[in-house]
Amino acid sequence: MLGMLLGLIVSARTLAQTIPETPLPSLPSNAAINQSVNVTFSWAATAHAVKYRLQVASVTSFSDSSVILDTAIADNGLLTITFTSDSLKYSTKYYWRLNASSADSTSAWSTVYNFTTVIAPPATPVETLPLPYAHSIALSSSAKWNAVANATTYQVQVDTSTLFAAPAINDSTLTTTTKVLSLLLNYKRYYWRVRAKNIGGASVWSSAQTFLTELSQPTLLAPASATVNQSISPVLKWNANANALLYSLQVSTSSTFATLVLSDSLITDTVRTIGPFNNSTTYYWHVLAKNDSCTSQYQTTAFSFTTIAAAPAN
Repeated sequence: MLGMLLGLIVSARTLAQTIPETPLPSLPSNAAINQSVNVTFSWAATAHAVKYRLQVASVTSFSDSSVILDTAIADNGLLTITFTSDSLKYSTKYYWRLNASSADSTSAWSTVYNFTTVIAPPATPVETLPLPYAHSIALSSSAKWNAVANATTYQVQVDTSTLFAAPAINDSTLTTTTKVLSLLLNYKRYYWRVRAKNIGGASVWSSAQTFLTELSQPTLLAPASATVNQSISPVLKWNANANALLYSLQVSTSSTFATLVLSDSLITDTVRTIGPFNNSTTYYWHVLAKNDSCTSQYQTTAFSFTTIAAAPAN
């Protein structure tokens, strides 16, 4: 009889020793927000556990219809057990729990934790300016695109290659839908693209669009600006532009060129004799370069000259 009693006591102790403890959830922490849709669950290993059962549900009751993940994970002798889920839904609250099992026993369910997944990445923006295959784009121009819902920042890349391996512009901190096209070169073909970003990630890049920048401005040479006592038929000179086929010259008595006394857009040389003009009159002039696909801008500040006074009558 005593031997039988001792055997029962030993069996009870052995059974008690093999019942695994209830696991304690670790990550994602309770009430965590902005969690990845591929969230990684973790918890500390418990004594006597051979495997763990992880459940994720859309409600706290863990009803059959609400459970979206129910899987067994082997203990594997590690101090911390982890499991990464397949893609969950964005902006969704989930509840999770787990238990531990030995060869012949299962623990109670753990405390239920909850977490909320991150907002979905925004949609891809659409470029609006420069227009596709635009040319003569000023170096002071801006790239523009449409606003995207839930976007917090935008990233713009501009490169001479569609691979965007070494972008001339790579700005990922934009909070508006405009980017000034600075540091670009004249008469160069560029490609550009944009994507939207938020805490949930980045959108797909937009389709790359291309544009051609303007020709460089000719440098006005002679007569020097603001010179006086000039001939009423002066010779105007400017430097050659290597990519230009023609030059366009405008001459006006107004610094705003509101009215023109001369407009010639078919000059093939870098020298042009003008006039005869009026005596004792100030004239303003500027020149742009152009070819089959592009033009430059006129000079920001035009040159001027004042013609000589008329000779006194005899």
